[in-house]
Amino acid sequence: MTTYPADLSAHFESARAAFNAVVDELMDERTRSMDHGDVEALVDTNGREILRQLFQGHLCLRTAHEERQSMTGADGIARAHMKPSSRALGSLFGVVLLVRIALTARGAEGGLRPLDAELNMPAGKHSFGVRRRAAELVASVPTTPRWTSSTEPPAPTLPSARSKAWLSKPPTTSMRSMPTKSL
Repeated sequence: MTTYPADLSAHFESARAAFNAVVDELMDERTRSMDHGDVEALVDTNGREILRQLFQGHLCLRTAHEERQSMTGADGIARAHMKPSSRALGSLFGVVLLVRIALTARGAEGGLRPLDAELNMPAGKHSFGVRRRAAELVASVPTTPRWTSSTEPPAPTLPSARSKAWLSKPPTTSMRSMPTKSL
């Protein structure tokens, strides 16, 4: 096993602890009596949280090693004042928080955030992975109608009593919401 300096590996301690907790839960007597669907849901939920914590740990690592020096913007104004800045990002694994330096100057419009550029952060709330996944889902939906222009579209049908049964039943699996660790 590769060992890393303590200052690097410390950013991933919460992910390691969460992984060990999932392994313990999977070995637990109660979990061994669950059906495969419930175990799958448990691994999906907890596994996604571990992935989110790994991603968060990496972002914290990048923040800890961010260069702290003044920069000149495209407008020709040097920005030397450093202030903490943060933003949330919706990723494939959940919401992560990027804490970084904003370089500002009096009379300059906005601040520069070099770590955003280094990470190629998108301008919006969602990561490029989320955007790609959404585009793939949209692209997978058939776009041709089931009727031709010479026929009328099919009349809408009312749902049967059987298809409405799910409305009255609570879900059978518990998808726990894991609290996020604040920085």
